[in-house]
Amino acid sequence: MIIGTIAKILGAMYSNTRPGEIAAGAAMGVWIACIPASSPLFWLLFLLIFFVKVHQAIALLGLALGSLIAPVIAPALHSLGLMVLTGAYPFWESVFSNSWMAVSRLNNTLVMGGLLGGLLLSIPVYLLVRSLIPVFREKIIPGIAAHPITQKIYKLPLIGTLLRTAQKWHSVYQKARG
Repeated sequence: MIIGTIAKILGAMYSNTRPGEIAAGAAMGVWIACIPASSPLFWLLFLLIFFVKVHQAIALLGLALGSLIAPVIAPALHSLGLMVLTGAYPFWESVFSNSWMAVSRLNNTLVMGGLLGGLLLSIPVYLLVRSLIPVFREKIIPGIAAHPITQKIYKLPLIGTLLRTAQKWHSVYQKARG
């Protein structure tokens, strides 16, 4: 399963997958990582990954990498959430009187800050990933593939089998995705 996910990620970076889909997946993963996993909003957005046109493997990679930085930026997210919630207290009081909104836990400063801060952070992530994809496809992948060590690794029987399997699954995945 891990090898298949890695193959999907590498396949997306080198295949005909649109850079916008890849970048949107990375941005969405980072955005979701900023929201605490105990919030229903986290799980709603997590499920949304599988229903919108983003690259799911890249979104999961973005979520994993974003989860590494989320604890570091949590104090800033908390401050942002506190500022938003206390800045318009009467408005939020009326919004959260509805039981459905109370379930969302948006009245929690970290959830509100994660929602807004993650959304703001996803914009530069999108732009950065989108700008790096052509560089990756045109310069990095051909350079790695042409390296003598890589050529020797490709000739190993196990690696050859894994590469053929990854290529097969990637083509099946692309056909199923339409």
